[in-house]
Parts: sequence; structure tokens; C-alpha cells
Amino acid sequence: MLQSTRVSVLVNRGPEGYFKVGRGLRQGELLSPVLFVIDEDILSRNITKMIQDGSLKAIVNRGGVQPSHIFFADNIFLFCNGEKRNVRKIMNLLKKYQGASAQQVNLEKSKCFMGGTCQNRRVQISEECNVVLADFPDKYLGVMLMQGNVKTQHVLSVVDMMQDRLAGWKGIKWMIGEVEENTRWIVGDGSNISSWKDKWVMKKTLQELYPDNAYMLQFPNMRVSDFILDGEWIVPTELMEMINISDLPVVSEIGDKRIWTGTITRHFTVASAVEVMRHKFPPLHWTKKVWYKSIHPSISSNIWKLGRNICATDDNEKKRKFHIVSRCILCRKREETKDHMLWYCDYSEIIWSWLGGIFNFKNTRSFDDIFQLAKNKSPAIKEIWLLSAFVTMKELWFLRNDCAYGNGKCNLNDTKKRIMKAISDCDIRMKAHMWNSQYDLQVLKRFGLKT
Repeated sequence: MLQSTRVSVLVNRGPEGYFKVGRGLRQGELLSPVLFVIDEDILSRNITKMIQDGSLKAIVNRGGVQPSHIFFADNIFLFCNGEKRNVRKIMNLLKKYQGASAQQVNLEKSKCFMGGTCQNRRVQISEECNVVLADFPDKYLGVMLMQGNVKTQHVLSVVDMMQDRLAGWKGIKWMIGEVEENTRWIVGDGSNISSWKDKWVMKKTLQELYPDNAYMLQFPNMRVSDFILDGEWIVPTELMEMINISDLPVVSEIGDKRIWTGTITRHFTVASAVEVMRHKFPPLHWTKKVWYKSIHPSISSNIWKLGRNICATDDNEKKRKFHIVSRCILCRKREETKDHMLWYCDYSEIIWSWLGGIFNFKNTRSFDDIFQLAKNKSPAIKEIWLLSAFVTMKELWFLRNDCAYGNGKCNLNDTKKRIMKAISDCDIRMKAHMWNSQYDLQVLKRFGLKT
């Protein structure tokens, strides 16, 4: 298109001469993607036309739908029947396209996928295309390409990656709120300070202290500068009803300045922010037990989430304004909550009764019960009990998810086998000593652990 173009220049409002275009578009030129789309559209129309007139045989025909190609910004997916003549027609079309558009197909980065034929035939087609032969599964733009229907395990890694990134953003958002809560303003001219939403006169914002004040609602965007004239306070009667005149700060000559209240020096540091948050939230008594060295980190991480109620149960979804009909997927009798699913569901009670029977413990009814039941037992029994209880919680949660989003089924024997195997796998991590008693020996023998 550019090589055949002739350009004239306006001189004194009139065109002068014609000359060829010697160079193409600059990188970043707005016209470049438009020309690219035009070229791609021509290629797309030619492929569609070949399918419609029968000169190119489609890979499959389902109810009149014949997929032939998918175009991305810089990638093309082509689908066709594996007959040699079809492959040659596709390659000839691509050669014509390269000659007309001056674009080149990078064969070194291209891949050829085939199915339903022998290996010799696959190699022949690959050589005909001069493209590397590849097999599923294969990764494209970070997503695994699989044969057949997409299943949970195929996209689980992508979901985990997205959850990790979202968790990071949520953490940053939460931290920003905490930082803002521990800052206040030194008043200069007041132009940068909101009268109602910022801390400048009281320990809390006026909006927090007087949320329904009529004057505040009437002038929601008022700045502190509206109360200052020539460096002196001019306070309206309505504001005096909220603050005392003695509480007004001295107007600074250096302008508005935001300070951090988490340190004596008023300078912000990450360490001081962490310390402020640490004092705000009470410590959890069970953290060291959950992250104990005998507990595998994959188990600990899931127990941490369940202990903090960071799990997508129906009751938590409702708190986030999702309108759903709730029913426990395990017992199908009551609405699903985390406590019901772990402790009060008929299926869960049977599992806990079986596990408690091994230790001669009563049924566990809460997360706190786990830390009390083995209180007077030997260190080895305490270690085994915590591990087995955590594994049981994790397996119940995983079973719930598998039944809700996969093909899982409630089978008591299978659940018990998974629990026993997970405990046995952690044998090498357990170091606590046992008492020389028949009870300790029976428990260790029941789980197949070394004495």
C-alpha cells in the first residue's frame, strides 16, 4: 500500500509534483494498527471464503459451525483438516499474504498440533509446513491449552495466580486505610485540608464525630481555608457547636503539612506502620500451633484461612452482597456456614466422631476445642492430635470445594483414607516424645507412626 502511493505537497495552497514514499510509518504511529487490521481482515476473509466454497476442508463441522481461524494482536490460530492438499493451500495462502502485506510468519515460533493420526503422518505434515511438531498440553500467554473440556485442574494455577495478585492489592488497600487513620494535618493556609474528612482539630475527623450534622451535609466540600482569613481563625457559629475555640491549632506559616502519629519524630517508616497495626489487632493464641514445624505448610496455610474465616462459604458470600440460595453441599439439610460445614454437619460429625474415637475424645465443636482436648496428654499425643485435627479440617474443606465445583462425592471411607495418608506422610516431621503408656502406643499404632 505504501510502496504504490504517490504524495504531493501543498505549496502556496496548490499541489506541487508527486513523489514516492521512501519510508514506512514510525513506531507508535496511530495509523499503523489501522493498516494492520485491514491486512488481517483481508486474510480472514480469504480463509472464510475458502471454507465456504469447499476449497479448504474444515477441521470439524458441528451444526454448521466450522472453526477455521482465530486472530490475536500478533498471533494466529489456524484450523483445518490434515489432508496434504489442505495443508498446502493454507501455506500458499500465507505466502501470498506475506508477499502482499510485507509481514512475515515466524516459523521458528510457530507450532503444529495434530490429533487422530499416526506419528509418521504427523511428521509428514510438520515437514510440509516446516513448523515444529507440538503436543498438548502446551502453554499460550500463561494459560495451559488442553484437549477436551476445560476442567478445574487445568485452570487452577491461573486462578491461584489471580488470587495471589488480588490478595496483594487488597492488602495494599487495607494498609493505606490504616496509614491514613494514623496521620493528621498541621494547618497552614488550610487549602489542602478537608474540614470534615481529615484530622486537623480533634483526635477523629468531624465526619466521624458528627455524621448527621446539617451544616456538614449542606457544605460537604468545605476546606479549612474557608475558616482562615489573613492567618486568623474566622469560625462560624455552626462549627463552634462541634469544637471548642481552645482546640483550634496555631496556623503555621510553612503551609499545610501531613504528619505521621506513629512515631515521636512524626516521620513515617514501614516498621512504625507495622507496629501500629500490630497493637491494633489482638494476637491470636493459636498461631504458633498452626505454623508448628510438624505441620506441613500447605496444611497450615489452609487452617490459617479457616481459622480467620477467610473462606468462600455461602454465609461469607452473602456478607459481600451476593444473592444466593444456600444449602450445605455435604449434608444437604441446612444453610452453609463455616461452623456448620466443619463441626455441625452430619457428615462432619461422623468424621469427627471417628477421629475422636481413636483418641477417646468427645466430638470437636469448635476451633478452640482442638487446642483443649489434648491438654493433659503427652507431647507426642498433642502433636498427633493437632496434626490429625488440622488434616481433618483441611480435608472437609477440600471435599466441600470438590463437591461444589468439581465431581467430588461424599464417601466416608475415602475421606478417612485421605486423612490417614496425610498423617502418615507427616511422620518424618514429628519429633515430640511419647510417654511409656499403653494409650500412647495404641494411638501411634493406629496411625501407623513410628514409636
